[in-house]
Formats: sequence, C-alpha cells, structure tokens
Amino acid sequence: MNDLPVGLQIIGNYFDEARLLNAAHRFQQVTDWHQQVAPNSV
Repeated sequence: MNDLPVGLQIIGNYFDEARLLNAAHRFQQVTDWHQQVAPNSV
C-alpha cells in the first residue's frame, strides 16, 4: 500500500461506548495491525 500510514475511526450513537469498544476489540482479535511496526521514513 505504498508504505502510507493507515487510520481507522469508529463512530456510533451517544452513550454506546460499550458497543464501540467491543467492535474495536473484535477488530484487534481478527487482525494483526496492532503488532505491525511502521517503516522508517527517512
């Protein structure tokens, strides 16, 4: 992906933090994005 940074934003309804945190947790369980290290951009 051309070594560009990637971002993710999860939004939801008011006072529905539990659902958002659960979605983020599930995403972390099924991917390895949180373990990858960004390449040096010198």
